[in-house]
Amino acid sequence: MARRFIAAILLGGALVTSAAGEAQTTDYESAIESARSDMMGNPGQALETAQIAAQLAEEGDAPGEIDARRATALWLQAEALTRLGRSSEAGILVESAIELLHGTAATSKLYADLLVAQGRIAKDLGDFQTALISFQEAYEIYLEIGEMRAQSIVLQSIGSIHSSGKQYETAVRYFSDASERFEDPALELAASNNQANAYRQMGRYDDALSAFERALELARSMESRMLQARILNNLAALHAEFGYLDAADDAIGQAFALYEGEELGEWARFLHGVRAQVSFGRGNLDAAREHIEQTFDGVALNETTPAFTDFHETAAQIYEALGAFETANDHLRAFKRLDDDARDIAASVNTALLAAQFEFAENELQIEQLRGESLEHDLALTQARARTRVAIAASVTSAVLLLLILGALRYRASRQRQRFLAEALYVDAATGLPSRNALERRFEKAVEEDREVALIMLSIDRTMRLAGALGGANFTKLSSDLAKRLKEDPAVEFLAIMSPGVLGVMIDYAPQDSLLDEDLMEVVAKRLLERIKAPFEVDEIEIDLTATAGAVLYTGPDSFKQGFVAIQQAQDSHSNFALYDGQRFGDPATNLALMSRMMKAIKAGGMELHYQPKLNLRTGRFEAAEALARWTDPEQGPIPPTAFIPLAEETGRIRELTEWALERVARDQLALQKAGHTVTLSVNISGALLCDPEFASHAGRIAAQAPGQLIFEVTETSLVQDTKRAAQTMNQWARAGVQMSIDDYGVGHSSLAYLKSLPAHELKLDRAFITDFETSQRDRLVVRSTIDMAHNLGLQTTIEGVENADILPALQAMSADWAQGFALARPMRLLELVALFQRQAEDGPTLVKGAASRS
Repeated sequence: MARRFIAAILLGGALVTSAAGEAQTTDYESAIESARSDMMGNPGQALETAQIAAQLAEEGDAPGEIDARRATALWLQAEALTRLGRSSEAGILVESAIELLHGTAATSKLYADLLVAQGRIAKDLGDFQTALISFQEAYEIYLEIGEMRAQSIVLQSIGSIHSSGKQYETAVRYFSDASERFEDPALELAASNNQANAYRQMGRYDDALSAFERALELARSMESRMLQARILNNLAALHAEFGYLDAADDAIGQAFALYEGEELGEWARFLHGVRAQVSFGRGNLDAAREHIEQTFDGVALNETTPAFTDFHETAAQIYEALGAFETANDHLRAFKRLDDDARDIAASVNTALLAAQFEFAENELQIEQLRGESLEHDLALTQARARTRVAIAASVTSAVLLLLILGALRYRASRQRQRFLAEALYVDAATGLPSRNALERRFEKAVEEDREVALIMLSIDRTMRLAGALGGANFTKLSSDLAKRLKEDPAVEFLAIMSPGVLGVMIDYAPQDSLLDEDLMEVVAKRLLERIKAPFEVDEIEIDLTATAGAVLYTGPDSFKQGFVAIQQAQDSHSNFALYDGQRFGDPATNLALMSRMMKAIKAGGMELHYQPKLNLRTGRFEAAEALARWTDPEQGPIPPTAFIPLAEETGRIRELTEWALERVARDQLALQKAGHTVTLSVNISGALLCDPEFASHAGRIAAQAPGQLIFEVTETSLVQDTKRAAQTMNQWARAGVQMSIDDYGVGHSSLAYLKSLPAHELKLDRAFITDFETSQRDRLVVRSTIDMAHNLGLQTTIEGVENADILPALQAMSADWAQGFALARPMRLLELVALFQRQAEDGPTLVKGAASRS
């Protein structure tokens, strides 16, 4: 083929012959256009055409043009290879193309397109950190050159990464922004479908249904049968998952009817998979088996993709019901393989996102710093040139007065340039407000004066959407009006624009009104947030704003990065304010290594459970215990739970840790029973898992198979973040026989509204309630009223943090049900717990005298 191709060019011919024997034009532009048009429907043909384009690229005139043509052809080859599942090969081509463009077109659309391709390849290969960096860099280029459609595509790609990390709320925001960024039916369809899938994972049926219906409407307007069939399949799966079997059947019927007996292709197996779920839900096992067999016809169970995960679970249930246990086990193994892969991906994604939070802040500051350094360089150069010109002019004799006048004029011009550069360095060009460099200079001056100052960063929520809706000029005016309003607050010493939609505020750190330092920053931040809430009027339109604040004590230039991270920490905790917590994240590389060692410890037996007994105040006996994870690392020694559990939550590893704990608790409970002790055991469940339906199902199965009563303890703060979803998960566990406990009650919002809606069994009062129990009449009243409230709602109460056994009679008199704390018993290993119960059985209760006689 290559020989014929070269001959055609040498003869000036208009055609070349491909391997398939088809004629193709030899001009570069036609080959590129042909490759683009073939990309979606026939990536194999697109690859061939792009390879031809690569050879034709040599016909360019200038070296830069040839490089751009080569890079374009390489990019299209990489796109085709990615669609053919050959991501590793594609990655090599993309790197070569990027290298061709370095230094010549680093802000071009082509360069950004290559970065997007690089990001997709990295995502396919599991390198999510590289993917995020590539997408972010591409987005900034698209933003600079005004490529709105491309911006939308990148936002969807970033949203898909968040979705892979099970960060569905954030993913939905990205998909929403993507659909609003550029009006295009294909992009809006993809965004709606992605949103719907995220809503489905969050258990939000109505939202998912609305999004799927919008996607279906768009697919119909585009007259694409395949897109309609795929959306109908997703819609049917949603109906089936929530038990709407007739609706699911109807959607699948519509999908098959689109083809009216024609071959639907590979996608048909997924339609049969949903039909199998519907048939199984109706108890029709024969039909369910028929459809599930069509789903997996010709498919190797040990090589299936994530799209088959739900169908493996359905198949296992169908074959188990039919008595085909060996086949059921094959599907269970496949399901576990895919489920484990999904969890590993989620953990990797969350680790990458964790690191990206620091990199985002670092990039924001580096961009401004580079801009500032460039301006400072220009300013210094201008000043030097001015001095030189003055010296030259001064040395000129009166005989050359004209030259002196000329030198003076040039000096005047250079002074004007100096003023211009100074303004560019310290003034934001769009708003006229002080820039980040100006704010940094003010902070440095305060440090030189030995003053303690703090930084509060304020990020307008939904900045990109606002800017797009209002337009650049109106958004600039809104930013200026906002700054004027904030400067009216007496605590604001200086205010500057950090980046579009982000303001930096300097305040005096000295305590005021007897407030603690940290409280002062929060008080001022909350006051500024309240000022932001008052409506603004822009172009006769009333606009309501909200914002998120992050605060940090200024210690140097790194404080600006910490301010950005504090904003992210606030958003992660569903709050509008956070004080920077350096311990929460630490170094991303160190965190990743620690999580890797934690996973090895779980698998190798290096992780332990200790149990802290709970005292029944009505019987005076220890009758329950709470399981607590303990880890002694061979490299670092004992690692406190406060170090590894928050990190496990952030990186997605909390699920593996919790599932291990549940399985271990069930085994330990059986060991206690065999030793003659029936004990209720409690397990802490992270709020990060409440919206994970797969974990909810797995945890429910473990609890249902446990030999005794299990209690799942969920913190109050995690419940108020998404009460509706929490209630759904807790109801599911309650049906499996689990009792629910609301832990750390009193440190969150303490709302009766959510207490009434949750199937809770127990309220655990936080230790803060009894810190001053013996000396504070108010604290005793709060404890008594909380116990009464819990009993009125049908809940038992446990008093945590009992450090003094002398308060037990008072707690008894208040009708508290349980107590727990170091004064009663410290956390202990299982054998020590067995020994405690054995002594209690022999000697009877000793801590609460006369308690056994109480009703």
